[in-house]
Amino acid sequence: MPTAYYRNNVSETLALTEASIETGERGPRRAGDPARLVADARAAQALGWKPRFVDVSVIMRHALA
Repeated sequence: MPTAYYRNNVSETLALTEASIETGERGPRRAGDPARLVADARAAQALGWKPRFVDVSVIMRHALA
């Protein structure tokens, strides 16, 4: 089962991974922002796609390298 990553979790992980990056201010959702986003795994299953990285901290380190 895929792991759910919330925006705040991603921001906190980014701050821990790369100290020089500011993650911004937390505040209420802006007008038009969805309450939540949900991904559907059907496309990945149909295409036989598997992610190379699944841990968000590994994804961050790789993206910032």
